[in-house]
Amino acid sequence: MQRAPIGVEAQLGEILAEVRSDRSVLVTGEPASGVSTLLSTFVERHLGAGGVVAISLDEIETSRLPAVLVVDDVERLDEALVSEIATRLMARRLVGVFGTSSPRSGAVARLTSTATLSEVQTRTLDADDIAELVFQLVGAYPDRPTALQLEAFSGGRAGVLVPTIDNAIRRGVLTEEAAVVRLREPLAVPRSVASRINARREALDPHADEAVRTVCVARRLATPDALATFDPRALEEAERCGLLAVRTEDGERVIVPAIGAVARVVLDELGHRSAGREGRSWRMRRLLPLRPDRRQLMPPRSGRGPWRISGRGEPDRRQLMPPRSGWWSAARST
Repeated sequence: MQRAPIGVEAQLGEILAEVRSDRSVLVTGEPASGVSTLLSTFVERHLGAGGVVAISLDEIETSRLPAVLVVDDVERLDEALVSEIATRLMARRLVGVFGTSSPRSGAVARLTSTATLSEVQTRTLDADDIAELVFQLVGAYPDRPTALQLEAFSGGRAGVLVPTIDNAIRRGVLTEEAAVVRLREPLAVPRSVASRINARREALDPHADEAVRTVCVARRLATPDALATFDPRALEEAERCGLLAVRTEDGERVIVPAIGAVARVVLDELGHRSAGREGRSWRMRRLLPLRPDRRQLMPPRSGRGPWRISGRGEPDRRQLMPPRSGWWSAARST
């Protein structure tokens, strides 16, 4: 039997109680927060028990639906299938357990308008939960800084945290010393996590993905600056996909990467190992292309000293040299 992840035993019991009372359930949570794991654990634990029967998404179109239907990523169902499920829910011929990380999607709205769905929310793991998880995997508890780093990197999302810890153990980055687990090097993003993050980015509008890149490079962006630069709908889309988050830091509303893994994926893609050099503003950083031409790294300040740009839009190489006594005045007169 699959071992339930930390913190989900109560949620499993809640889902089972609703299903046994012939009430449908909507399981919601942030992307990679453990919705799929919760549903798969529920199916493994209770498949065939107490009249509960689950089927996969591929089997929904069969003419005979079971008593209980378990569907993950319900927002991906096509409209005709959602209508069929809604009809059977309304006729009480079906009890559904639906998982989604997009509770505002059209499919979810259609189902909730047809039947009353009891909502169960997955929760993110805090530093204490993470310490317990590391103990289960390694046999020793981590020190507090290690637990906090894992929490910041994963946002406490089980779908990011578990593969990250496994990857760190395999790489020898997370090791036990004197009965205490510590990180020896910065965490790396596992391929499975990076592919999921990139898949969500590819589904974004280009303006929303640009907002994600800019915030990840800048690390944090004041909300007024972000709204003055990007369409609010682009920021909302990136937040809905679990890539950006709005938080309050030092009394100021700021937009930040939702989790550290998102920032690491974007920075690795851009070829950065840090969020940029001190003194360079986020406005300048967001102008940098993936493979910048050196000439594009210079702010175009026409007619001012060594940074002057010629009328053709290209720099006069003589004027890119630092001013030197005598030579500079001669160069300007030629």
